[in-house]
Amino acid sequence: MKILALDSSGLVASVAVVEDDGVNSSLLAEYTVNYKKTHSQTLLPMLDEIARMIELDLNTIDAIAVAAGPGSFTGLRIGSATAKGLGLALDKPLVHVPTVDALAYNLYGTDRVICPLMDARRNQVYTGIYEFRNNELSVIEPQMAVGIDVIAGKLRALGREVVFLGDGVPVFRKALMEELMQGMDFSFAPAHLNKQRAGAVAALAVSYVRAGKIETAAEHRPDYLRPSQAERERAEKEAREKAEKAKAEKAERVEKGKTSSVVKTYMAHHQGLILLSINNLFNDKILQKRFMENPEMQAVSILLQETMPETAIITKEKKEKVEKLKYKDYEDYIITTYNKIDERLITGNVISSEDYVIAMNEKGEGISKYKDIYINRFKPTDDYSQGIFFVMKNIKTKRIWSSNYSFNEKKENNYQISFMPDRCKQEILEGNIKTKIQTTISSNEPVELRRVSLENQGNDEEIVEVTVYFEPVLSKKEDDYAHPVFNNLFLITKFDEKTNSIIVKRKKREQNQKEMYLAAGLSTVSETI
Repeated sequence: MKILALDSSGLVASVAVVEDDGVNSSLLAEYTVNYKKTHSQTLLPMLDEIARMIELDLNTIDAIAVAAGPGSFTGLRIGSATAKGLGLALDKPLVHVPTVDALAYNLYGTDRVICPLMDARRNQVYTGIYEFRNNELSVIEPQMAVGIDVIAGKLRALGREVVFLGDGVPVFRKALMEELMQGMDFSFAPAHLNKQRAGAVAALAVSYVRAGKIETAAEHRPDYLRPSQAERERAEKEAREKAEKAKAEKAERVEKGKTSSVVKTYMAHHQGLILLSINNLFNDKILQKRFMENPEMQAVSILLQETMPETAIITKEKKEKVEKLKYKDYEDYIITTYNKIDERLITGNVISSEDYVIAMNEKGEGISKYKDIYINRFKPTDDYSQGIFFVMKNIKTKRIWSSNYSFNEKKENNYQISFMPDRCKQEILEGNIKTKIQTTISSNEPVELRRVSLENQGNDEEIVEVTVYFEPVLSKKEDDYAHPVFNNLFLITKFDEKTNSIIVKRKKREQNQKEMYLAAGLSTVSETI
């Protein structure tokens, strides 16, 4: 029996393959990475590398084990989606392995009590309490999401020697040592056993498969243990709105100066239903029995056994506008840096404030767009670089360099670009001058900001000339692609001395068309000549 195991529940991404012959189990391969890259970037390439190294045909595996939670919400979704996709494609069963159980399995055979700690934010941990009895993992307290003081209290009450492990250890080590576990005998697992490992998930999955604890890909669901922060915030908002609405309705119904009023109702059918409910309560469900004595009701009684649907469409006479939920990612802030540009496979970054979008590739080329209006010219099939570029010139040495990667000499040595969720940052080293260019978008207005910082790393004074250039378009891309020269005829450009900016206007071609304006300005807090 071969088991493929995946774990992306925390900061660590891990893939492993275990083979079991019914007597002995063997770890054929394990690939674990604890680095700042996202699991969506690493998990499948790691699986591909393992399959290549051990010449594994994925069709020969018997089950797919996955660390199913708790943990990072995004990490769990990536791991579960990968496992479900493989399970459906290969027609293989899944093994649902609790993350905290698998983490405890790292310390197989220890005679101490095991307490995994996974940082759950908000001063909480995903944790549990375990021990090994007769070489089998025994659960003292099942996995839970609680405050660090709560689990520490359970361990003190247990009164036994404890070993801690997991990514929550660095977060709470000081509190455990100086306050929560004072007077207790405890230790911390070494580095090679301290994080999630797919090898432990696979080893635990072997015993699960023997016990018949498997599921189909369609049945698999991650164990989050608690709502996400977005869900909690939504529930709090709905509770506040409900309380405010109830308070407002009460104020409308209660006379001024009073805290309560008698509600008078003359709807006879309500009073009748109240009397029927009382009769039903005191006479052992007499209404249900009378209802089911009807032959027509008996014929369709099976329909009454249907379960309540998970989702339902509710209509009201007064339609309420449903606000679209905004996705919030509470994972770590990811920075992806490239200092070697492979021109055969260009990647890029997109930053947006809904209406305004900037797309930039590794070479600094790209497009700025407001709704469906292109700010600058960009057509991927054109034979020259397009985008919004800065050009710097050292007046003394006559050397010129640019934020356009294709323009620079010694590209492999002096150019670096970093992509972040809210900005792009370029760094160029030319002689003794280091140039940093940060590109971002205003969160409230359709404005993009590009900041240029120049650092003189030499001992001599330098004079640098800075120029920014781009081809304004101010039209839909279809208009510009169709005839760029004709499209340019409707642009009027002038310099506004009051604002020290260039104003570009697109003239109307039709009576009902709106005029478009673009303003581009260059300012500095440094000395200018």
